[in-house]
Amino acid sequence: MKTLTIGERIKKALYEKRMTGFDLASRAEISEGMWLITGDDSGMPVSALGQNGSSSDEYIQVPRFEVKFDPETDESPKYTEFKYDRIFTFHKSYFDKYSVKSPKYCKSFKVAGDGMEPLIRRGDYVIVDCSPDISIADGEIYAFCDVQGLHIKRLISPLRGGLIIRSDNLTYKDEFLLESLIR
Repeated sequence: MKTLTIGERIKKALYEKRMTGFDLASRAEISEGMWLITGDDSGMPVSALGQNGSSSDEYIQVPRFEVKFDPETDESPKYTEFKYDRIFTFHKSYFDKYSVKSPKYCKSFKVAGDGMEPLIRRGDYVIVDCSPDISIADGEIYAFCDVQGLHIKRLISPLRGGLIIRSDNLTYKDEFLLESLIR
């Protein structure tokens, strides 16, 4: 019988506990690219390192948040950062590709519903540009929030004004938002 390496034993233990490396890192309150994996004492996640292992200003980290908003009491959404959850790291060219002017406004969110399936599934993470000056392009996907939480939908501008809020999942009906309710 073959003796397992420490890495193989960790993988086996995680599998038996139905955990991922991410789950372990979250519970231990350390980054997913922890020292056990990289051997690097810098504490920087693996994805934030350049090819030669050094940190680079060419990469931007996008932390995970939850958002709450009650239009009755809040003037703007309230974001809560998950300090020990996934932090996604992207090369600056990613933001250029998607015409994101200020990556510092980007936040990641975990999808809870199935309204955009099959394109975006429950449990997926999405990166949202939360810049204050976003303009709506007809038919594109946007994130917005209300008392029920964060929604990710297609927004369509009909000729008669207002907005159509559409899910890619055809089991959901379109919703219509009157122009007087759009802020």
